[in-house]
Amino acid sequence: LLISLDVVTNSAAFRWYSWKRSYSSEAVRLRFAPSPTGFLHFGGLRTAMYNYLFAKKLHGKFVLRIEDTDRKRLIPGAVENFQNILDWLCLTPDEGPFIGGCYGPYVQSERLKLYHTAALELIERKNAYRCFCSPDRLMLMRKEALRLRQAPKYDRNCCYLPEAVVQENLEKKVPFVVRLKLQPSLVTFSDMVFGVCSMNPYESEGDPVLLKSDGYPTYHFANVVDDHAMCISHVLRGEEWLASTTKHLLLYEAFGWKPPRFAHLPLMKALSGGKLSKRDSSARVDQYQNRGYFPLAILNFVCFAGGGFLDARKQGCAYTMKELIDMFDIKLISRHPTKLDFTWLDHYNRDIIRQTNSEDLIPHLRQTVKERYKDHKLFNAEALDDQYLKAILRHVKDRLSNFSELLSDEYEFLWITPEPESYINIGMPGNEAQKILNAVCDALLFGNDSSFTKDNVSHRMENVIKSFNLKKSEFLKFMRLVITGRNRGLPVYEIFEIFGRENSINRLRKATVIFSCDS
Repeated sequence: LLISLDVVTNSAAFRWYSWKRSYSSEAVRLRFAPSPTGFLHFGGLRTAMYNYLFAKKLHGKFVLRIEDTDRKRLIPGAVENFQNILDWLCLTPDEGPFIGGCYGPYVQSERLKLYHTAALELIERKNAYRCFCSPDRLMLMRKEALRLRQAPKYDRNCCYLPEAVVQENLEKKVPFVVRLKLQPSLVTFSDMVFGVCSMNPYESEGDPVLLKSDGYPTYHFANVVDDHAMCISHVLRGEEWLASTTKHLLLYEAFGWKPPRFAHLPLMKALSGGKLSKRDSSARVDQYQNRGYFPLAILNFVCFAGGGFLDARKQGCAYTMKELIDMFDIKLISRHPTKLDFTWLDHYNRDIIRQTNSEDLIPHLRQTVKERYKDHKLFNAEALDDQYLKAILRHVKDRLSNFSELLSDEYEFLWITPEPESYINIGMPGNEAQKILNAVCDALLFGNDSSFTKDNVSHRMENVIKSFNLKKSEFLKFMRLVITGRNRGLPVYEIFEIFGRENSINRLRKATVIFSCDS
């Protein structure tokens, strides 16, 4: 199912762009075209996700294109960040700068010759012209327009320059830009989300620049040229570009090209109502990757921020990628701004952790722990053992929203051995503490590993508590401090069960040595 364009000109001052649905052998092709002026954030990810879902639903292609024409604001590593995040989320492009394709290159800075050729074609068609006006003249023109409370726009000073003057300026290497010659027409088109939209781009800004004096294209020019050259059939992008669409349609008309079908996605805002910025680290997707969130949780979280699904959120379960593709319906995308509520991300991630077998979670948890503690001097390498990680998950997985919670201070004792300073405030003399710990170690030497459960440990500890005439609360507080270095956390006997007999006794013996030195 593809779109063919009809352009009907009712008068010199009015253009109407509409699309008729028809079956065609042409391919459905969508693209995600981020600018590497920041790392991928949730707004950009939603755009990528919707393009991917739409393409796969119609058995089409998903293309990654890098729009790096804003040379002054480029961020090193941003392009790699885009590709890595897409791969991690299983949104791998069918074509792009790292995998190639038949329509490359897929980085705009590598396509300058194409833009120059396209600009020259428009000049030859008399649909564009070279503008030699200096920055000072343009600034004065803008200030005057603002003083008169008019929309700042170019006055076409260079539009009708004699050819001899143009050639003379070119020979003198006078800097110039290329501008599109717009007609003062009302342009109306049908957006797949926002419906019928109308605007007169000439009245709002005049003749826009297509090619800058440094030889780089503007966003609008490169966008149109590349979408045509790459045979893009549908453009799904943020609502902030809705106002530019009429200008893009006039560019397509100037070339005599059939435009793609447009769909603009509602604005995405922070829960506070503020703008979601790619320079806000809390909105960066890789921050949540590093904190141990699962790809499917992030995909569900993003998908339901803006509509597109009839059954928006089912309780207690995240949808699979196949389900998301099958369910996606562009007619259900909202026109209203959406706010990101990160409690839903925790909800989806918690559900995935609970529903996933511990064996399948172990590699994910191991990698998370290794990245966090690999350089810590007190890190216990045995903490990466499968059985140990499985024991931890057996006790805590139902309490977790993400694995980064296991890296908090509350759980640090699981990965590193407490330092001697942790035992300073034990509330009893060192020799007494030493006697109690020796008795605990002896009491733990029972049965086999399978019998080393919290219930059996509790039963054994009752005898120690009685023999030393201790209050149970005081004993548990003391034991928690010795084996974790903390005053609160998981139940003490659960911690023994997680550690296992050998690890538990080893920690107690080390503490015994420290107390013997203090006695």
